[in-house]
Amino acid sequence: MLNGTGRNRKAAEVCTKALVLHPMQAELYTNLGVAHWYLGEHRTAAADYRRALALKPGDAQTLYNLGLVLEALGAPKEAAENLRRAVELSPKSPDYLAGLGQSLTSMGDIPSAVEVFKYSLAEDPDNLDGQCQTKMHGLPKT
Repeated sequence: MLNGTGRNRKAAEVCTKALVLHPMQAELYTNLGVAHWYLGEHRTAAADYRRALALKPGDAQTLYNLGLVLEALGAPKEAAENLRRAVELSPKSPDYLAGLGQSLTSMGDIPSAVEVFKYSLAEDPDNLDGQCQTKMHGLPKT
């Protein structure tokens, strides 16, 4: 795919054309959302991710992507809900855990965020995001 290569407008065009032929392909909506994310079109990306989830509700990567874009849009509560679902589906993913921890931090729920980061470090002691966050909140490395 062309996403992340600086050719995101082209990636969005390719996905849009492919969706004409395959409108029930959740992955195409997810890829379109990624292209819109990189283009800074966060509201459009959120809509793309929601379409993907309507077709494939339990996709942890799309839930994670939607959570990140909602966080960027200033909706940390809704972001946390999606990130929590992603973590439930893939509980050992350092990225999903870090995203949830960040969202909980944005909401001001520091105790829950710290627990998420501690769990993340227990699963992956080399997780730099978890290390930074626990140090910021005055916790020793587990």
